Amino acid sequence: MEANIYSLIPIDSAQPMQQTNFFGVILIIIWYTFHRCRPTIKWIMYLLIMAFVIGHFGGFASADIVASDTVHYRQQQVRQLKGTIVDFNGQGLTIMLTSGQKRVIPAEQVIRIDSQRTPAQRAARLATKAGQFEKAASNYYRLLESGAEDRNWVQCEIRSELVLALRADGKHFQASKAFLQLFHKDPGTPYMHCIPLIWAGGFTPSPQAEATAVAWMEDLARPIAQLLGSSLLLGTRKSQQAERVLLNLAETAIPPLNALARAQWLRTQLPYASADKIELCRKTVEQLPLSLQGGPYYILSRLYERTGENRKAAVAAMRVAILDDANPNLAAEALLTAWKVSVEARLPTEAKKIYTELINTYPQSTAAAEAKQRKEDLD
Repeated sequence: MEANIYSLIPIDSAQPMQQTNFFGVILIIIWYTFHRCRPTIKWIMYLLIMAFVIGHFGGFASADIVASDTVHYRQQQVRQLKGTIVDFNGQGLTIMLTSGQKRVIPAEQVIRIDSQRTPAQRAARLATKAGQFEKAASNYYRLLESGAEDRNWVQCEIRSELVLALRADGKHFQASKAFLQLFHKDPGTPYMHCIPLIWAGGFTPSPQAEATAVAWMEDLARPIAQLLGSSLLLGTRKSQQAERVLLNLAETAIPPLNALARAQWLRTQLPYASADKIELCRKTVEQLPLSLQGGPYYILSRLYERTGENRKAAVAAMRVAILDDANPNLAAEALLTAWKVSVEARLPTEAKKIYTELINTYPQSTAAAEAKQRKEDLD
């Protein structure tokens, strides 16, 4: 791998005017010598000077038009900019355009970035796409440790992809550790949607993981750590303490952590589903950006299911599959819920479509296995 493909040249270190003045002095000396030479030597020196000028100044000209990255973003309509990305964080995406100007695009407007990635990152992405999440995570760990990728914004991107791979593999504790590292680098991270909160099913931590999660939950200086620790401990012997922490975060934390904490607390309220709980969950969902609504919508669908509002439960569950397809386990569980409530609501056409999507899209999931068994019983 060629190092220069994956590295950025610091913009502030370039000083073309100083270089131009230096070479200008050299040219004056050469030109003075040129007039004192014989005609044959003059022609040779003339050709050498022209080659030098074209090579030197042509290099500056070509450097001005090189564009290594393309940013696709939405500003009323989809647009794109070409240049070199300087950074991408919570403040936005900073790109050096081919004209030499800097532009900053708000993080929420960025749709996609086309840039050169290391072979290791591309291999990890392919493994994730193939459902080989453990292999993908291993590749991401090795890539981060190797230092092969030195662009800060791509390192953050790699950490976000590592979190997604670990979460998809059901390794919630490791995913939480990786996310905290990402959040520590940039508290306003544009990868907040990767936060590995648990929405469906339980989690049985090892003694070491439980001790660490308790330490996070009690870390008053880091609300994000409190949120992740509490999410891991709901349903364990520390569940009541986790509930208290979540209720406190719902009142004191800044957005979107406060709404996420409230939605996490509502996980514990499924046995006590009521119209008031449904309204609270619905308002909580509305407080969140689309990228963070998937998990809370799943809780809303389960609350609707508990109160017998099957059609509304199906709609809410289908939203999860659309909004959070990067979380395959949650998306599969949401489709299972949507299928079950559609059957209960006697919507055979909708139920058949949902069942087909679940089996075809997430064939290896536990939700798909449960749906197959239930369908056999129904048939």
